[in-house]
Amino acid sequence: MVMDNVKILLHAREIYTIEIYYLFEEQFLKGGSCYQECVMLEDGVYKYHVWRPNVDIIRHEVIFNSRQMDIGCSCKLFTELGILCCHCLRILNVHCVSEVPEKYILKRWTKKVVEVDNFDIMSRVDSGNGASSVWLLEIIRKFHRLAVYSQENIEGQKICEEAIVDAKRRLEAECGGSLFEECDIGSPSGVIKDPSTRRTKGLRNRRVSSVISKKYNKARGRKHLANMVASKIKSAVQSQVEDNILNIAGDGYLVHPSSGGSSFCHVNTMSSMEDN
Repeated sequence: MVMDNVKILLHAREIYTIEIYYLFEEQFLKGGSCYQECVMLEDGVYKYHVWRPNVDIIRHEVIFNSRQMDIGCSCKLFTELGILCCHCLRILNVHCVSEVPEKYILKRWTKKVVEVDNFDIMSRVDSGNGASSVWLLEIIRKFHRLAVYSQENIEGQKICEEAIVDAKRRLEAECGGSLFEECDIGSPSGVIKDPSTRRTKGLRNRRVSSVISKKYNKARGRKHLANMVASKIKSAVQSQVEDNILNIAGDGYLVHPSSGGSSFCHVNTMSSMEDN
């Protein structure tokens, strides 16, 4: 943990998997750099405008019901990703909420689901219904243990080689075909020889590029060029949009509402100061 004695982070670490916890922690740290302004309070329902200074041009609207522990943000990160955003975590931290509300804990991101999945996989392997890749890893480990155990004993080596010969014979009778066509199972001389396709020392392995590889390289070059052009256009457009937003905002600021339409709300700070 990057911060000690933060109860909501401790709770998130207990319930979430390590990958999801890192995402949650990242959002919490972003929330630490946010500012908030309470613009409404009615029957335990707070409305906040939350933003990061010198980063966010448009502020987000967070509505928090302290009685029912309901919280929502106009950025809609929870709808897309399934974890609370930095704006919501900022408000929860301001109200000293020590645990993630139960309604905002998705079961698919918790440790319990991972433990159940692992148990199901191991139970299928133990019952013989596991995937072929899992069985392959297990059988390789078993043969490797036998080989390591018998490598210093001549009689043990013979037992392993006889077992391989017997397994080869039975598999060929059961599955058909022939195994170990290019080389013998054992080496009578005990000397490991180089393969017949060994290259001359110092000769590099040069492969002719396939048609697919050439097309892929051309496509990657075009994509890289397109990204460079897009980045230049994007920076110019972003600066123009920022200037337009600042001109529209004037003495106030724009807020992305949490509900209803996609139009922004304009808040005039001068008029709000005069009202106060």
